[in-house]
Amino acid sequence: MKFNPEYILYILLVLSVAFTVYPSLEEMIQIIKVRLYALRNRVSGKAKKKKDGDFDKLQEHLKMLLVSTLSIKNMNGALYFEMISLIVFAVMFLMLRTIVPVRIALAAALITGALPYLMLRILLQRKRQKGSREGDELLSVLIGQYKINYRNMEEAIERAAGFLEDAPVSQKAMYRLARELKTATSREEINRALVSFNYNYKTNWSAILIKNMHYSLYDGIDVTESLEDLLKSIDKARKIIEHTRRQNSEAGNMLKFLAPASYLLTVFAAVKYFGFTVGKFFDYQFRTESGMKFFLYFTVAYVISICLAVFYQNRKMDL
Repeated sequence: MKFNPEYILYILLVLSVAFTVYPSLEEMIQIIKVRLYALRNRVSGKAKKKKDGDFDKLQEHLKMLLVSTLSIKNMNGALYFEMISLIVFAVMFLMLRTIVPVRIALAAALITGALPYLMLRILLQRKRQKGSREGDELLSVLIGQYKINYRNMEEAIERAAGFLEDAPVSQKAMYRLARELKTATSREEINRALVSFNYNYKTNWSAILIKNMHYSLYDGIDVTESLEDLLKSIDKARKIIEHTRRQNSEAGNMLKFLAPASYLLTVFAAVKYFGFTVGKFFDYQFRTESGMKFFLYFTVAYVISICLAVFYQNRKMDL
């Protein structure tokens, strides 16, 4: 595929337009959101004050995802992420539209544009899987600090964070939770801090844990026995899941290495038995419509398979 200088012009045009109109576009979006919100309230007859810092579901989801995976706390991080994804989509579509049919180029561009989000989801899944296996360490330390600090849950959370060197995901989550609890000024902010903490794990045991934290923080209930029962349940679950994980690891390794190897074997077979040169093979692969279609189908199928394998093999340790 010959390099076309036109692509650079397209990329510069997209970037210049994006950065030029972004401030006014952001303001326009906010105005439209406020007006739509007011219109919805008038129609439903259930007008309520819009609370500061509200985000729609997509923005809130992306914000939590970016904070949890990349520790990006910028309020506009979700908007920047969306712009990057759109630019990736546009660049890929412009590069492929002259090589393959428009529908193929559009499908490939959509998949490529979704890759940043997909990569964050994979990072989050791996973080949750790793964090879920820290449950026994987290609970052991938290229970100990809870007893030492006279059943003061807020103090126990802050103290426990310093003793979790062997549980990095939980240590980071506990430090953030302690910081948010100290600055929380309302019941809603405390709830939001607990929900954000649970987002790092998204397991049954973490949901039970934040319920116990909730009861202790709000009502001053002694939750020692409940936390100790939860720790025993996690210990039992660990033994079962570790046995299952060992059985499924071999199939995942075969998928990761055999699929690329099979593609390399096609190159070897073409050169060895069909008289191709390596240059001729790649010329047919990337400069013909059928070759490009095959490569795109192969790549998409491989990426999907790897993602499914990662999600399945790296299952969280849960009850």
